[in-house]
Amino acid sequence: MVRKLLALPLALGALVLLAGPASAGFGPPELAGTASCADGTYTIEWTLTVFGVPEGSSASIDSAMLSGAAAGSVDFVPNPIPGGNDPSQTATGATVLPGTTTGDVTLDVDTTYGSTLSASATVTLDGTCAQEVTSTTTAPTSTTATTAPRASAAAVTAAAPTFTG
Repeated sequence: MVRKLLALPLALGALVLLAGPASAGFGPPELAGTASCADGTYTIEWTLTVFGVPEGSSASIDSAMLSGAAAGSVDFVPNPIPGGNDPSQTATGATVLPGTTTGDVTLDVDTTYGSTLSASATVTLDGTCAQEVTSTTTAPTSTTATTAPRASAAAVTAAAPTFTG
């Protein structure tokens, strides 16, 4: 009886060993956002990373919606994201906002490769992205106006030639 009890776990262990590790498959995507400021405008660069999409396959980005201090959608390139030999592939998108925007900007993304998986990221903006002000000082110039004297209307008298002799 003891032999039978020991044989069952050993047989199950051999099956797991022969089967090998489970396939990583399509894992939850990762989303990150980084804000930069230039000329009074915030630009948020979004990077979406998908995992486990094999060569010859692709993962589609079904939606990418902003909420919080911004509304709208974000277009990612490439979409769909082609699979590859690397364990992960990426797509990027951008959001441009006025430099006075304050608060949290959240992006929610849904991706599909066999099943639909979601990712979310939030970037906080403080509204201090001011446009650089440059001033130019120009020295005043002076101009003097000169007026030519007007010709006065003169009486024109026609003189008739006189012939003598």
